Parts: sequence; C-alpha cells; structure tokens
Amino acid sequence: MNFAALARRLDAKELPIEAAWAYEIALSSTDVDHTHLLDLVAIYFSFQDLGFAAAHGVDPEVVDFCGQRIPVLLEEASKRFGRTAEIDAWKLYVREQVEAANVEDAEYAALADEGSDLAIVRLQAALGSSIYRDRADALRSQLSKPRTERQRYLKSVLESPILDSGE
Repeated sequence: MNFAALARRLDAKELPIEAAWAYEIALSSTDVDHTHLLDLVAIYFSFQDLGFAAAHGVDPEVVDFCGQRIPVLLEEASKRFGRTAEIDAWKLYVREQVEAANVEDAEYAALADEGSDLAIVRLQAALGSSIYRDRADALRSQLSKPRTERQRYLKSVLESPILDSGE
C-alpha cells in the first residue's frame, strides 16, 4: 500500500493526526492528485477549530503549524495540478474563515458554476436560498457516508441547523 492509499484509509477511520502524517509523506510521490492535498488542507483547517483539535489531542504548536501550512499546501496544489474550482474555493474559504477577509458571494458563485462543492456549500450556508438548494441537496446525498475529513466538514455545514433557521 502506498502512502496516498494509507492516508485515505486513516482518514476514513477518522484518525486525522495519522492521516495527516500519511498525506504529508504521500505528497513527495506521484501517487497523489489535487484531492489528496485538499483532504490534507481540510484536516489542517479542522485543527483550527480548537474543540476539534482538543478532541483529537493535537498540541497547540501543531495547530499553529497546520494553520501556517494551509496556504502553502493550497499554493502547492495550484502549482502541481493547475487551477481547479475546488482549489480556488478553498483558497477563498481560508481567506474568509481564517484570515477574516471579505469575500464576495459572486466569487463563490463563479466557482460553484464551475462545479466546486465547497463553493456550493458556502453559498447555501450564507444565502440559504433556493438558487443552490438543489445542488446542495444532491451534494448532501453524495456525502451520506463521508470518507474524508473534507467530506465530513462539507456534510456538517450542509446539515447545520443554522441553515434551516435562515430559510
């Protein structure tokens, strides 16, 4: 088994520290695609939630390292795999959620039109409108049995009771 496959197996078992270690090692191989980098970014992003980090026994120094590593990984994803809507959506989302930058809904809408799952989730969460409801519902069905932290994160946002209260 290569490290990319091991990372996915550990991620599916909800072992984020071990999965992150395997993803990091896998990055040095050609066995990865952009989804592996995004799955690692999602783990590191989730570690920025101190409750998630504490539940998984992540040291504060590691949380800081992960926060600094996220933009590096996103740039690496772009350089290695070119531009994709999902990579661009994660760049925007990190700017908005971690760096507190103001990101316009129109930027997410353009990425949603290109097929970004994160952009669809973000727009449905922010707008709660019928515009993205069908696509969000289809994504929710696809994520019924999430296998990565990235999928679990998207599913948790889609299933948030906050979304229901805004409609």
